[in-house]
Order: sequence, then C-alpha cells, then structure tokens
Amino acid sequence: MGDFNHCSLDKTLCNFDQYVSCHTRKNKTLDQCYGSLKDAYKSVPLPPLGSADHCCVHLIPTYRTTLQRGKVSTRVTRVWSEEAVSTLQGCPRSTAWDVFQESSSDIDQLTDVVSSWISYCEDIVIPVKTVKIDPNCKPWVGKHLKMLLNKKKLLFRTGNLLELQSVQKEIKQEIWRSKLFYKQLLEKKLSNNNLGCVWDSLKIMTGQDNKTRKKVALEGFTSDQALANGLNDFYCRFDVCDYSNERVIVKKSLSDGSDSVSLFNVHDVTHSFTYCKTRTSGGPKQPCAHPLCRTAGPHFHTYF
Repeated sequence: MGDFNHCSLDKTLCNFDQYVSCHTRKNKTLDQCYGSLKDAYKSVPLPPLGSADHCCVHLIPTYRTTLQRGKVSTRVTRVWSEEAVSTLQGCPRSTAWDVFQESSSDIDQLTDVVSSWISYCEDIVIPVKTVKIDPNCKPWVGKHLKMLLNKKKLLFRTGNLLELQSVQKEIKQEIWRSKLFYKQLLEKKLSNNNLGCVWDSLKIMTGQDNKTRKKVALEGFTSDQALANGLNDFYCRFDVCDYSNERVIVKKSLSDGSDSVSLFNVHDVTHSFTYCKTRTSGGPKQPCAHPLCRTAGPHFHTYF
C-alpha cells in the first residue's frame, strides 16, 4: 500500500492483485494497494483529509457472512401439547355426526364436510407460534443454547468477567450436548428406516438446498413447463373418452348379484391412521395428518 507516482508493481509483484480501481487524484490512480487474494476488496473513494490533494480510499471486503447474505425468515408452527391434544380428542365425542350425514348427498360431499370440520377443530384448539429462523442457524442449536449466548453478550457489555468465564464453560458443555443429541436423533431416524427425514437433515447440514438446481427439461422440450405439459398430455390421454357405461358393467360383474359389503372395524381404521405422515402438509381443503392420528376413534370407521 502506498503512493506510486511513476512506477507500477504489476511486473514485480506478479502474484499480487491491485485492489484500488477508483481515481485517487483527479483522473489518475496514484494510491494503490496490493494483496494476495484476488477481488478481496472493493474500493470506494472518499473526500480527502484536510488540505490533501489525494482522496481517501475505503476498501470494503467483498466477502459477506451467511448472516449478512441471507434474510431472517419466520415460520408458523402448531404447539401439540398434551393439554391441547386432550382437548382436540374431545371434539369428535361432542360432535353430532348425524347432521353431517343427513346434509350430505353423497360420500364425496360427506368427506369434504368432515375434512373441513376436522381442520376447523384443529384451528380453534391447537395454538400456534411464530418462530424466527436466522440464515446462519444450525439445526442442532436449541433454545437453551441461544439463551446462554444472549446471557454471554449481556455479561460482556456489563463487564462482569467472572460470570462470563463460567457462562463460557456452560456454552461449551451445551454445544457438546446439543451435537450429541442431534447425532442420536439422526441415528434413531436411520434405525427406524425414516430415510426421508435423514436425507432432509443431511441436506440442511451440507447446505444443498441453497445451491441452484439444474433444469430437468429433456430432449425435445424447451423448458420445464413444456415437459410438465407433455407428461400431463401423455398420462391424461384416456380421459378424452367416456367410459361410464364400461364402469357400470364392471361394477355389476364384480357385485355378481350379491349384497356383500366389506366391513371395517374401529381397530382397522385406527391402525390405518398410524401410517399417516405427520410431517407432511395436508394440502388445500384437506386436514393435516396430526389430528387424524390423535383423534382416530369410533366415529371415523363409518365413512370407510
């Protein structure tokens, strides 16, 4: 770094890069700064000091941390406490299911009404909370560790060095416990053959979700949208014909004139709800899997 009026160090310092790209005196760049890292700084001119004829140069690092590059996101989650679950389980017992059956004309309308009622009970019973997620937040960082970090910052501002050392020891122990707990959690999911959750956790730790994904358009399609439209046309090619008469014939052949009806007991219906994925969203006009797993009882087997 220095004032170079009549010389250039490009040939002498061939392994170094020059960071100052703005004019420092009128239309000339006399003040230069060399470094070993390419494009490490961005130069911004500032007014000169006092009566100097050279401008000040502000070198700004081009590297930005993850906290500065990302944005703080918020997520709304439901708090499935034991008290809220017990209250939700009381909703089916106090519901007049005969009203839904009498007001519905077919099984599709009855399913829509029951699904809407389950979603309504979930909205009024299960409390929600808003969680703030920082861009540099690690998946193993818990609430207690964040409290200790905030306590450390407060003690540093007040100048209490003795308590600051003890809090630092607690932070080290809590980091070790948090990482161990997260490791055991992943191993438990892997032993339970829950490969989807394990893969999602690995993508979060490696940052794969932040990378730009490549396009999946195949040969003959100009974009992903054209590929999706082509797949829809291929799989929906049989919907252009009316097969209602054929369906009636198949139903009559399957019934074979007998009035046999498949019956499901309460245990079968309750057992089928245990296979619902609670971490998957129910989608529009569909209840989440949580209330189905929590409130499955003698009222639901009627609709199967």
